[in-house]
Amino acid sequence: MENSEVKDGKKVYEGMFILKASSAGKDWAKVSGDVRKLIESHGAEVVLMDKWDECKLAYDIKKQNKGVYLLAYFKMPPSEVSPLKREVELSSVILRMLLLNCKGPVEGKTIKRPVSDEGIPERGPAREARRDGEDAGDDAPGKGRHGRLPGVLDDPERV
Repeated sequence: MENSEVKDGKKVYEGMFILKASSAGKDWAKVSGDVRKLIESHGAEVVLMDKWDECKLAYDIKKQNKGVYLLAYFKMPPSEVSPLKREVELSSVILRMLLLNCKGPVEGKTIKRPVSDEGIPERGPAREARRDGEDAGDDAPGKGRHGRLPGVLDDPERV
């Protein structure tokens, strides 16, 4: 399977679901089973499904400030995408869903989580450099043309 089209007219999709933390925390097996049944009720075959982590949301969604992320790969007819989205909108457990066309093989794929084993989010090299006290360079946000903060420090007579 080298592209997103499967023999029987189904495409491979990657779905990221944000679930209510209160519901998922009480009974994860039931909640994940409900999501699986919801996907399968639209003629989909779930290839891979995995829980990510419970995180504080950047903003409230349906009056919830925490969510549990669930990543799923599944094969589904393209005609069922709209009905699935509509049913997700009506769900009381699913806060949000992002659905993407998946290109490339899914079988044998493993899910890479966005956090380290210690539960600390991974950081990029630019953030590490600033944390270690190195100069982030002239292109760093909030810096002036010469790597200084713009404003009062640019004009020594204003000090």
